[in-house]
Amino acid sequence: MKMNEREPARGQLTARALVVGSELKDDRRAGGSGGPDHGQGAGSPRQRATGVSSGAADRRAAARAAEARFGSARGRVAEALEGDCVRVRPWPDPAADLAGHDSRSWYVETFWTGILGPSTVLLARRLAGLLERHPAGVDVPAVDLARALGLAYVGGRHNALARALGRAVMFNVATVAGGGELQVRRRLPSLPRRQLLRLPASLRDEHLAWERAQAAPDGLAAMRRRARQLAMSLTELGEDESTVEAQLVRWRYHPALAHESARWASVQRQQVERPAGAASTTPAAAAPRSGTGAVPVS
Repeated sequence: MKMNEREPARGQLTARALVVGSELKDDRRAGGSGGPDHGQGAGSPRQRATGVSSGAADRRAAARAAEARFGSARGRVAEALEGDCVRVRPWPDPAADLAGHDSRSWYVETFWTGILGPSTVLLARRLAGLLERHPAGVDVPAVDLARALGLAYVGGRHNALARALGRAVMFNVATVAGGGELQVRRRLPSLPRRQLLRLPASLRDEHLAWERAQAAPDGLAAMRRRARQLAMSLTELGEDESTVEAQLVRWRYHPALAHESARWASVQRQQVERPAGAASTTPAAAAPRSGTGAVPVS
């Protein structure tokens, strides 16, 4: 009796084994030469159950897309480095120029560094300073620019400077226009959500706190206004920019905010004094030249 009870079970197991074996053969023909133990073949039962194949494919596709974007950016940077001289020009952006953050600001240093990397952030700061002194643009020897940033430069596209420029182009901090001109933004927008998600949790929390402070009437915006008022008062008293910055730091303002406020007050003072100095020479010299005015740092 016991033998008869076991026979149907054996028959069922044999039938199931035949069905599974047939399915595996079909999966190998459709999905590739690998068996289920190797995880190959997108249509295998194991992969359909776990979803590992689709997730890995998505990651590989994202990696290939990022590599293609970076490769394209480095290819455009090679045009900007032809002749071993970088032709730096401003990249006007009305939206970022109005509401963006100066490349030398606390915001860019704190939040953009995790996206761009320290070399690219330092490069953006240096180029913004050059454009502030030369609003129409300036040609800079590539080797001098690299050495000023502490980067290696041996010519071509395979060096640290080219990689930093490539990331700047990749993330729209700069672009290469016709003739190999490197157009650079002096102000960067706030990080979009997709970039914020790449930052560690501590920085995401700090960014959220910054957003709330910006929305508050007595938050960071009010602090910046107060710092600028103090900087302007010290500047009108005859203090130079470095002295104003040091005094704001002693008054416990953040060093980055102190630097911005001192620089802003210095630029404002220069704009006020320029017409008076020009009027004392000739009438023709008193007319301001288009495109040469300094942009206030905010």
